[in-house]
Amino acid sequence: MYLQMTRDEVERRFAEWVAAEDDRRGHLHACVAATGGPYLDPTLESLRALNVWYYARAVEAQVDPSPGRPLWAPPPNPDFVPRPGGPRPASDAVMRLWDLVTVHVADVLRAQVPGSRWICFRNGDRRDDRNGKPMMDIGWPENSADVIMLAHGSVPAAVGSGRPFQPDDLHDKVVRTLAQLDAYRSARG
Repeated sequence: MYLQMTRDEVERRFAEWVAAEDDRRGHLHACVAATGGPYLDPTLESLRALNVWYYARAVEAQVDPSPGRPLWAPPPNPDFVPRPGGPRPASDAVMRLWDLVTVHVADVLRAQVPGSRWICFRNGDRRDDRNGKPMMDIGWPENSADVIMLAHGSVPAAVGSGRPFQPDDLHDKVVRTLAQLDAYRSARG
C-alpha cells in the first residue's frame, strides 16, 4: 500500500496515526472496561487475556457494516467476491479493533524494551512493502518490530477466514520477538 503513496503522504499518515495513539489507548481501555474485559497493564501476561477479549469482540465486529479503516490498513478490494462458506475479509470494524490492540502491544513492548519508539519504516530497498509502515524501533536497526502484525493475534484471520483462533498467539508472538532481540543483543556482546 505504501509503495503507491508519495513520501509526503506516507509521512502525513504516520504523524497522524502516532498523534492519535493516546486517543486510541483511551478508547481501548473504555471498550475493555465497558465489556468486563481484562485489566490492561503493560505486561506480557496481559496479552493472553486481551487476545481472548479481542477475539470475542471481533466476532461481534465482523458483522458491523460501519465504514472506516485504520490509516495503516489497505483499502478493501472492491473486486473480491466471497464464495459461499469461503473466507471473508475482515470488516472495517475488526480492522479498527485491531488498531486499538496495536496500541496495547506497543505499550507492552515499550515496558519490556525501554526507549522503544514508533518510526516510519525505511530501508534501502524501494520494493520493500514495509517502507512507510508504522513500526517500532526496539534497538535492532535491521529488524524493527512490526507491531501491527504482532497485534494480529490470529483474530482477523479467525473471524474472516474461519482459521482456528489461537488464544496464546498474541502473547507468543511478542515473547518470540523479545527472545530474538535478546539473541541479537547477546551475539553483539
